Amino acid sequence: MFRRKEHYAAVAVLVGSTLLAAVLNGSTPAAADIVYNWQGTCTLGCTGTATGILTLADGASPFNFTVSNFVSFQFTSSSGTFLLDNASPYLNAVGAVGVAGAGCNIPNCSSVALEENAFGPNSLPLWQFVFSTEALPLTLSSEPGGWQFLNGSYLWECLDSECRTWTDNVIRNVGVGGEFTLVSIPVPGPVAGTGLPGLVLASRGLLV
Repeated sequence: MFRRKEHYAAVAVLVGSTLLAAVLNGSTPAAADIVYNWQGTCTLGCTGTATGILTLADGASPFNFTVSNFVSFQFTSSSGTFLLDNASPYLNAVGAVGVAGAGCNIPNCSSVALEENAFGPNSLPLWQFVFSTEALPLTLSSEPGGWQFLNGSYLWECLDSECRTWTDNVIRNVGVGGEFTLVSIPVPGPVAGTGLPGLVLASRGLLV
C-alpha cells in the first residue's frame, strides 16, 4: 500500500515538474489539424465512388484556405490512391468562393484547386485536382459538384473533341456530385485547468 502511494507521488512530481516547466517557458499546445472527407461519383476514367481526405491547418475550411494552411489531400478511386502534400515549392492550393480558372466563375459557387507543380516546368510530374460546387465544364455534365483529377504528364492530350479519350501518359478521373464533410476538429487547451492551478489539480488527481 505504502509503495503504491510512493509510486503515485513520484509520478505526480515528475508530471507536475514537466508541466510546470512548460508553463514557465511560455509553451502552449501545438495547433492541431482539421480533417474533411470528400467524395464524388465517377463518370469518366474511373468507376464507382471516388473519395478524398483533405487535411488543413486549424482555422481553415475547404472553401477558405491557401498554400499557407494546406497540409495534404489524398485522392482515392478505382484508379488507385494518390497523395499530395505541401512539400512542393511549386504548389498551388486554394479553396474559396468564386475561384477564377477553377470552373467556378458564377455567383454563389465555391471551388477547390490543387496542383503539385503549378508554377514549375512541365517536365515535372502532373498532380491536379479541381472541384466545384456547381457544374464543371470538364465533366461534360450539367450536374453540380463537378470534379477532375489528373496524375501523370503535363504533356497529355485529348484524343477527341470532347476529351472522352486521352493519351495513356496520364490518369484522368472525372465526376460529379462532389461534397465535403467534416471529420475531426482540434481539441484546444490543456488537459486539466490552466496555469498553475491546473497543475495542482492534475498532480492531486494522480495521488488519489
